[in-house]
Amino acid sequence: MSATAQWMLAAVVGAAAFRAVGFEDTAHFVAATAVLMVVYYALGPLVGSWLEARFSGSRFVAAFARQRRFAVSLQVAGILLAMAWRTSTFQPAALKVADGALVAVAGIAIGVLLGGRPRWLFRTGDRIPARAALVGGVILVAGLIAPLPFSWLLPLGVAMVAFGWAVVQRAYPVLCCAAGAICNEVVRAANGGYMPVEGPALASGLGAAKTYVTAGPQTVLSFLDDRFHLPPPFPGIASAGDILIAIGMAWLIATVVIWRRDSASHRGDGELTLDSAA
Repeated sequence: MSATAQWMLAAVVGAAAFRAVGFEDTAHFVAATAVLMVVYYALGPLVGSWLEARFSGSRFVAAFARQRRFAVSLQVAGILLAMAWRTSTFQPAALKVADGALVAVAGIAIGVLLGGRPRWLFRTGDRIPARAALVGGVILVAGLIAPLPFSWLLPLGVAMVAFGWAVVQRAYPVLCCAAGAICNEVVRAANGGYMPVEGPALASGLGAAKTYVTAGPQTVLSFLDDRFHLPPPFPGIASAGDILIAIGMAWLIATVVIWRRDSASHRGDGELTLDSAA
């Protein structure tokens, strides 16, 4: 619980510090990223190692050597995400990953409040098709650099397969995510492969992204476009499909976090079954 509280505190303080420094231009962005990394490192392995040494009697140096590996991996991933956000090709994907990370934190928080433990996220058993999920992820990445119409056909195909699997398995959180992804790709397909954006969002930062276009009277399926302005700390704006994906992700993560507590008294092996998401 203490580790969870630390990283959640780091996420909140880090997001506030990032926004306080600002990221309007390259210089501010680099400075804000550096401040964010310092906050994560200070509230992560440094505080965690101090608490472990204080309450378990272990040596701070040994505890720090263990915890910094995880922190360094997170920071490298964060730096890569930040670099991707500054490029027109990967900016939309970077924003989605950032949103997904915040939604994951929300799902963990919900699960903890309901009596679960975050470490159970890493013990999902063998009912989740990891290889199929990996192949789907590779296809989604390929869709980021593929030309039209494959840029929306590939993710749409993955979403439809996931939707069918979720129906068969009664994995309702996955079903929710897949439905949201289908909504997003359908509106892109109906508008020449681009996601229409309502309001001045394109002028405020998404203009460099090649997957967006300003919405107008000619927009098809406009009710599915990016039109909902998100409150802090979520970046950018969202579509109805994005909201469905966020709900599904938080639902799935919270389900995994609390699942073992509910099932431990009924099953000895503790295997995760997505049927429990029902």
